[in-house]
Amino acid sequence: MDYKASRKRTIIDLPDEDLSRLDALAEEGSVSRASILREAVAEYVVRKSKVPAVPKPLSGFGSLKGYYGEAQAYQDQLRGEWE
Repeated sequence: MDYKASRKRTIIDLPDEDLSRLDALAEEGSVSRASILREAVAEYVVRKSKVPAVPKPLSGFGSLKGYYGEAQAYQDQLRGEWE
């Protein structure tokens, strides 16, 4: 998505403690605070709208944990298609 063409600015008030945590996460991940907030808003919208999220590129073992829900139920669903 081309963020420069499709984004708008907004102003929000956050407690100092939250801003400190955001800044620590941004520094740890070498990204901007705004980038973290955009990702958080996108995840929140997906979760609230119950639309399945597109998985992020695999970054290692367990990166899709929780994406398919509970493992046994997912297995049972797949095996149910065999019948």
